[in-house]
Amino acid sequence: MRKFLMLAILGGYTVGCFAQKQMPGALDLCTVATNIKTYSGQQVRVTTFMGVGGEQSVLFDPKCQEGKPLVYVSFKTQVTGKMAALREILGKKHYALVTLEGTMHGMEPVKLDPKLPDWIKERYKGSSTRYGHLGSLEMMIEVEKVIEAKEVDDESMPSTVPSTK
Repeated sequence: MRKFLMLAILGGYTVGCFAQKQMPGALDLCTVATNIKTYSGQQVRVTTFMGVGGEQSVLFDPKCQEGKPLVYVSFKTQVTGKMAALREILGKKHYALVTLEGTMHGMEPVKLDPKLPDWIKERYKGSSTRYGHLGSLEMMIEVEKVIEAKEVDDESMPSTVPSTK
């Protein structure tokens, strides 16, 4: 049985600032982003912000990397849990506080067809797979279960919600 890595960004805003509480032994999205090789291919549980746009869905954390999108979100065919609640919230606000379970990917070598010419193989040597619209992100989570989805007050969101385009 796979171990679940507990990733948590639990918090809210107090006095206009993002306050994060961490469960003992849990990691946050910022830690995963800086150590993706450790978590790639692993089953994870993450509580963070999710934003959606016309091009893609992403996970972000206002306290790291200036709140920019960090993880592309891909939903498996059969997602369990509270997917209907998540759809409802995202249909209104385009962002939510979510707890998701799935497999994390990132910093995986590009898979090349061995029939390609050597000059192409050489060009992509050492490159990592990219995810999302136009390969805009280095990490992806394949979501299997939506554990929780909460609507976030507009006043409590950071002044710069990342663009998902």
